[in-house]
Amino acid sequence: MRKTEVWAAACASARAAAAALIVLLLPVGRCVHAQSQAPGMVAPMGAAGVAVIEFEVLGEHAYRGSFLRAGAQIGWLADVAVLGEYWPDLGGYRGLTLALEGTVYPIGKRRVAPYVTVDLGYFRADPKITGTFSPIRGVLRALTLGVRGHVARGVGVGVEANARVDANHFDDGVRAYAFFAPAVRAPAAGRHPSHVWVQVGGMSVIAGPWHLVEPAYQVGFETPFGSTRALGIDLALLHWDIRSPSVPYAIWDTRAVLADVLLRWRPAGAAGAVSVGAGPLISLMLEGPDVGLRPGAAVAFDVRPPLGAFAPVFSVKYVWLHRSDAAATSEVSGADQRGVVIAGGIGF
Repeated sequence: MRKTEVWAAACASARAAAAALIVLLLPVGRCVHAQSQAPGMVAPMGAAGVAVIEFEVLGEHAYRGSFLRAGAQIGWLADVAVLGEYWPDLGGYRGLTLALEGTVYPIGKRRVAPYVTVDLGYFRADPKITGTFSPIRGVLRALTLGVRGHVARGVGVGVEANARVDANHFDDGVRAYAFFAPAVRAPAAGRHPSHVWVQVGGMSVIAGPWHLVEPAYQVGFETPFGSTRALGIDLALLHWDIRSPSVPYAIWDTRAVLADVLLRWRPAGAAGAVSVGAGPLISLMLEGPDVGLRPGAAVAFDVRPPLGAFAPVFSVKYVWLHRSDAAATSEVSGADQRGVVIAGGIGF
């Protein structure tokens, strides 16, 4: 591949990653803006710990490094931070990362709180001995799932796992850390009960080449921030493939994670049974023509009958996924992926 083609591909990846980061945080901005105006709703935060990465370039071996994170808590539901990572030994390389992070806490910053983080930054790996390997430079894109817990006086510990694309190399890793984050007061509406649900469903494809091989598995979180409004996050694990019209087998078969952030609205007097939500979506695919992070959008209609602490949850969701401009081939359609996901499960 010529250098101009490599540069064009890198620029396209950077634009897609930037779009994913920006649109994922847009809905959060609306609900934390009012909170951040109150005293004590913006506070510093920091973390330090050990990072382990499975580096693809030299055969997917695991290597240990360290990381620092510093930034600001924005209200009850979000953080913005800068991340720095350093690996003294990546086989024949030394590596470092510098990235901007946006983090969402689906059920708020409680004593024990799960979270989702999107990273966009720069990855660099240099050979430890000059001339042995070619340097690696490029855009970092990552999706992280984690959980943290406060111990005392704003100090706590956490663990997280991430899937990342380092300069067009797909890697994954884990981190364990200690953090300092002064407690942020929950707004009055934020003290309303949060909800969690698990669902199983299928997808009716409207356009695009991807089709589910097995049911989709989904976990969702929702935190109210008003009498009729809530912030929700859905994470879905898909196993899907692309089939060729000319051969009787799949030409691509992969797993994907879909993450969406939805602003949900419940009509007054509906007793919480019906909600409508809309917001951005990102996908993380492990391989195939749409490998890495891609932006999209989702619109959802949910029904949760008020039947007690545990109740059924049914949802119909329209999803749109913007596919890579370079994904079209003689065997694979270049159309964006669009479909309707119908799922059911239990909430509490």
